[in-house]
Amino acid sequence: ASGAPSVAAKAPAPVTRTAFKHIKPNLYVLAVGVSAIKHPSGAYKNLQYAAADAVALREAFESQQGRAFEKVTTWELLNSKATLAGINAALREIDLAVRIRDQQKREAGEFARDVTVVFLAGHGVQTSDDRFYFWNHDFDMKDREGTGLSFLDLGNLVTAFPTELLLLIDACHAGMAGAAGIANIRPEELFKRLVDINERAQTIFSATQKNEIAIEHEPFGHGFFTQGLLKTFRSNPAGSEVSVLQLVDATMNAVKIWSSNKQIPSVRVYGDLFRWIVFRS
Repeated sequence: ASGAPSVAAKAPAPVTRTAFKHIKPNLYVLAVGVSAIKHPSGAYKNLQYAAADAVALREAFESQQGRAFEKVTTWELLNSKATLAGINAALREIDLAVRIRDQQKREAGEFARDVTVVFLAGHGVQTSDDRFYFWNHDFDMKDREGTGLSFLDLGNLVTAFPTELLLLIDACHAGMAGAAGIANIRPEELFKRLVDINERAQTIFSATQKNEIAIEHEPFGHGFFTQGLLKTFRSNPAGSEVSVLQLVDATMNAVKIWSSNKQIPSVRVYGDLFRWIVFRS
C-alpha cells in the first residue's frame, strides 16, 4: 500500500564454519606372533620366527612416536598370550581407545588421520569352504569355528574403527584374508564405514597369494614378508617418509626376489588412496 513504511531487506546471516586444527596423528598397533601352537596338526607345527616377527614390527612402529606420529600405543601378544580371547580383548581395547580419542578430537576442534596397524604372524588356515583363519595359540583344527580367529569376525570389527587401517598378515594362504575380512559386510555398509569418519582408508597387505606358503628364512631370523617390511623401514634415507604405497611396493619386490617368485604378497585397498605416512626416518 502507498502508506506502508518501507522495510530494508536484511542481509543473510553469515555462515559460521568450524575450522579444525590439524594435529599429528596417533598410531595404535596390535602385534601378534605365534611360533608355539597348543594343538599341532598334520603339517602345522611350531614355527621359528613368527614371535620374533611381531616383536620386530612392534619395535619399528614404536620408534615412530614423535616422528610420523604424536603418540604410539602398542599391544603385543606372543605365543601362549596370543589366544583367541587375548586377541579379541586387545581389539576391544583398541576400539575403545580410538573412539575416546576420536571424541576428544571432535570436542577440541582438532583433526588427525589416526592409524591402526594390526600385524599377525603365524600359520594361516584355508578351509575347504574358502574360509581363512589365523592360527592363534589355542586354535584347534577339530573346532575351527569355536577356537580360531576368523577373518570374517576380524573384518567385522576392524572395519568399524574410526581410523585408517593397515592390516599386515605374515601367514600362509594370507591372500584370502582381504576378501574374507569383508565378505560378511554388505557393499553399502562397507562403503558407509569407509567414508563416514574422515573418509578413512583400509589396506590389507598379505604375505602370500591364496595358495602359497609364507617362507621363513634363518639368515634373516624372520619370514620374507616381515623382513621386507623391516628392510623398507631401515633403508629409508634420513629425513624421508614411507607411505603405505611405498611400503607395499618395496616389500612386494623384495619378497619376490628373495623367493624367486615362489611367494608373491597380495594387497587389497578399500576407500581412500593409500598415500598416508606410516614411517619417518
